[in-house]
Amino acid sequence: AARAHPGRAVIALTAYASLGMLVPMLLWMTGGDDELEKYMEFPEWDLKNNFCIPTGRGVLKIPLPQDLRAFYGLGVGLVNCLAGKGEWEQELLSAASGLLDLAPYNLSNAAHSSWAELVPDIARPFAQLAANRTFSGRKIYNEWANENDPGFKQARVNRRGERYTEDWMVGFVEMLDRVTGGDGVKPGLASLNPDKLNHLYRGYLGGVYNMASQAFDSLTCPAGQGVFSPFRFSSITTRACG
Repeated sequence: AARAHPGRAVIALTAYASLGMLVPMLLWMTGGDDELEKYMEFPEWDLKNNFCIPTGRGVLKIPLPQDLRAFYGLGVGLVNCLAGKGEWEQELLSAASGLLDLAPYNLSNAAHSSWAELVPDIARPFAQLAANRTFSGRKIYNEWANENDPGFKQARVNRRGERYTEDWMVGFVEMLDRVTGGDGVKPGLASLNPDKLNHLYRGYLGGVYNMASQAFDSLTCPAGQGVFSPFRFSSITTRACG
């Protein structure tokens, strides 16, 4: 289609690059430097691969089409540089790496991430688990966690003690652990690591799972508390199952 209508293709790609600047520019116009600063604190990979809308509690991430993320990331990178958060050379390298993402087997990802990126798509999420690296090079789970602890206690946290995996997933895994004989110290028969389970769901269901997970997290976790509520979870699942 791009060969048949090169002009339209250029306009579409330029629009995607401009879209990457839309949200941060609106935040700056309405909330000033403080709001822009909060927005730019979100992980760079999320900002360049999702249409991110701040919600006050966090950010709503709408996944972008894989083949257009590189161009959207150009707009985000431009804002990074203009806001003094990035360097032009680094952003150009990032853009070039994004274009390489369009190749069937991404040698660029394999170079800065792991060998798992050379594995066919159908088995790649499991290969990434074996390498403990996402395609962006981030760790999937904490390999230094005590293997004798229940799985839900092995969830990765950031420096502020916040879990990377949504609270509903951690709470669901804890509930499953306790139902199968765990007591919070001794693991149950079904003691799963929420980070690993979350990675597999994301790997095979992609953006559909991400959006559903964020919505479910809001429903099962009281607003502003970030704590999973088993009562809300059981109520929602009961209504959904009949």
